[in-house]
This record gives sequence, structure tokens and C-alpha cells, in this order.
Amino acid sequence: MKVALLTNFIPPYRKSLYQLIARRVDHFKVYLSTAMESDRNWQVNHDGLNVEIQKTLSYQKEWKHENGYNQFVDIHIPYDTVYRLLKFRPDVVISVELGIRSLLSSIYCSLFGKQLILWLALSEHTEKNKKGLRIKLRKYLLGKSSAILCNGESSKNYVRGLGIEKPFYFVACSSDYEIKDPKTNFNSDKKQFLYTGRLINLKGISQMIDEVSNWATKNKEDKIELIIAGDGPEKSHFSKLDAFSNVSYNLLGDVKYEELNEWYSKVDYYLFPTLGDEWGVVVNEALLSGIPVLGSIYSQAVLELIEDDKNGWQYDPLKKGDLERLLTTAVGTTNEQLEKMSVYGLEVVKEVTPEKVCSEIVSALNYARGSKES
Repeated sequence: MKVALLTNFIPPYRKSLYQLIARRVDHFKVYLSTAMESDRNWQVNHDGLNVEIQKTLSYQKEWKHENGYNQFVDIHIPYDTVYRLLKFRPDVVISVELGIRSLLSSIYCSLFGKQLILWLALSEHTEKNKKGLRIKLRKYLLGKSSAILCNGESSKNYVRGLGIEKPFYFVACSSDYEIKDPKTNFNSDKKQFLYTGRLINLKGISQMIDEVSNWATKNKEDKIELIIAGDGPEKSHFSKLDAFSNVSYNLLGDVKYEELNEWYSKVDYYLFPTLGDEWGVVVNEALLSGIPVLGSIYSQAVLELIEDDKNGWQYDPLKKGDLERLLTTAVGTTNEQLEKMSVYGLEVVKEVTPEKVCSEIVSALNYARGSKES
């Protein structure tokens, strides 16, 4: 079977998954719109993969969400898609997202009797502001697909809400980090909370700082430390914490993806205050390191992987006092309880390894190929 995958770029946590797919099919080629997007500091690494970078028109667009954040996203128009697919002649095309890339892929599949699989990196929450012609295009593309790769129940519910019913395959974001042993070296006095990622308003940084400040005011006998691996315009909010003696923070700046693994191992908790992530692979990475997660309900990874009091806690970053409450809970959790949470978190994240995700994708490929032959 010849398979083409079309996507924006290859983030470091996707590389091993693509390599696994390449081993499971006869011919596998990845078509990228760009080597790396402008707002990412990851190193480009395509070693071991058959990759082509397309001729693409790219521009930035600002999305305004009802949760109060503005998101700048790179929009790509890989205009040579049909030509490149015609040269490769894949039996099945996997196209990521529901835009021009997928429309051009569907034209190739329709003209030459090939199968289209759509890979959706979205949730009901992230898609709330999409309407008009965009919805019509999405319904058209979903109707043309043989199967859909979705990253969770929310993604599936979004598609069904458009009146589309197709075979769904669960393809969550997986991480290349190895599964570690259960964590036993939790700090006894000052608990450490790690955040990794861009410091932009999408990530709920200012709301997080407000909640930490309120906690610090009411819990003067307890101490916590925030360790922040990332950079961006929201960094200025951390100076608000200088007024408190029981809260410290360490701004690491941008940290290489390979080096982040060490920081997960050093801390007690992972803190994910996002206002709108379709998944959030950092949740996987935290669980793989055996640390509980305090995570926003606007992350599909949190909704799918985090269970209250078992491997972390879910909270609403827009609900005043919700994170403050969980900080009190987390600080009051004994190290014995944290060790049990570590074990449970490792068991949960084993269900979203690259190997398991690859098997789901291969099942979708076999289904699509079978639907052609039947």
C-alpha cells in the first residue's frame, strides 16, 4: 500500500509515530507545507523519513476566541498538492485539518479513485468560532472521506454535530519520551510546579498568576515554586509574584525539547492552564514522567487522560478560585498519595504510546483500502 501524509510540519513528538507508520506500509511519504512554523523553536529533524516540502503560500491569521484570547496561526496553501500526489500515486491520502490542503487532496482522490482519510486536530471548544463557508467546506470534505482520525471524544462529537457519521479512529497526540518508573522523590517542603510552552494569552498565563497570587495571600505558611520553561509576551505577569514570600518562580526561557525531559523528572506537579488546546502533548509528557497534572478543561488531553484524585485534577481556568482550590489540594496531598497517583498516571498514558496510535492509523488505512475493494 502506498500512503501519503500531508501536514504542516513535523513536531518532535510526531517523528517516531511517522517512522512506525513507514514500517507498517509498503511506501510512505510525508508532504510538508513548511520545514518549521515561525512560532516554534524546535529543531528540524526529518531523519529516517521520506519527506518533501511543498510549494506553499503562507500567511498569519489572528483568531479571536470567546474565552478572551487571540491566537495567531500560520495558514498554508500548498498549491502543488495535486501535482505531487499525481507523481507519487498513493492508494490512500491522509490529510491533516479541514482546509485547502484537504480540499486539494480530495480532488486527487476523486479524480483517480483513491481513498481520503482526514486527520482532525481539533475539539468542540477550539472550533466554536468557525462558521459560514468554512463549515460548508468542512461538511463537504468530511463527506468525501473514507475514515476520520480524531484526537478524542470532543473531536468526534464536533464531527457528528455537523451531521457527519464516519468510521472514527482514536489518534491522540503521543510523545517520544520513554515511560519512566513511578516517581518516589517528591519534595516534602516546597512543592514545585512545572509549566512548559509559549507564554502567550492562549495559555492562560495571566489567569494562572492571579490564582497563584490569591492562593499565596491565603496560605502564608505553605510554599511553592513555579518553574517556567518557555518564553513570550506574557512573561511580564510573573513579576506580580514578587510581592509574596511563599511563592518563588524560575523563568528558564526556551528549553530544547530534548532537555525538557529532565525538568519533568525534577518537579512534583505539572500545571497546564491553557484556554484552548485541541490536545496538549505536555500532559502526556508529564504523565510519562510520573507527575500528577493540574490541567485545564480546555485541553482535550486533560479531558481524556486526567482523573481527579487519581493522576491529577481538572479545573476551569476561567472560573475564579478553581485553580486556587486545587493548589491547596495539591500542596496538602501526601507523598504517599502522590506515589500512587504516579503509578496510575503511568498506566493511563500507556494507552497513547506511538505504537498504539500507529496501530489505530494502520487500522484506518486497512479500512479505507478495503472500502475501495468492496
